Amino acid sequence: MSVAQLRTPPNSVEAERSVLTSILRDPLLAWPLASEVLTAEMFYRRDHAIVWEAIGSMMAGGREVDAVMVAEWITEQGKAAELRPSPLQFLGEMVSQSTSVPANVP
Repeated sequence: MSVAQLRTPPNSVEAERSVLTSILRDPLLAWPLASEVLTAEMFYRRDHAIVWEAIGSMMAGGREVDAVMVAEWITEQGKAAELRPSPLQFLGEMVSQSTSVPANVP
């Protein structure tokens, strides 16, 4: 094993899920707060970065943001294979397993 393989950047999968879930629950409140400090490159997990990119693109385009719409955007962009087992199921499980609320974002 190389030294590079031994070094894992600081990360918190639960924190990433919490932020994304908060945005999916109330995008108009949570997105402006989160997008001031986060970028897609800051996410440790690639699937979380894809969800972030989807939300950002949709918010910029004035589109409705919820788990179903984000899953559709990910599929339309040809990135569905990166969210297992499917984008909709991935997002549904993430939202149902998290207790975060938009007020937790700041």
